[in-house]
Amino acid sequence: MTFRISTSFTVFDGMKNINTAQKKKLEIEKLQIQKEEELAQLRKKYDQIQLDAQNLLLQEENNKRTLELVNKNLDMLERMNANGFVAKADCITKKN
Repeated sequence: MTFRISTSFTVFDGMKNINTAQKKKLEIEKLQIQKEEELAQLRKKYDQIQLDAQNLLLQEENNKRTLELVNKNLDMLERMNANGFVAKADCITKKN
């Protein structure tokens, strides 16, 4: 009776492992670059939102000042009308 056992295994598969490692390394580098690009885009958007918010605050302040000046001018115009310096029609026209 004879038994025969046969096995096979690769003694040297270094090139496959090296290639796989290099591919994984390149993939990691690619992902890092994508991450940096996305972060840069997010920073840019954040900075633009900050600028927009500051501009809106400035515009709101300007609108408040303009409204205050308009109301002050209307009050002065009504006083001038009450004292007879300006006709009532001019006063009503300026209000509208």
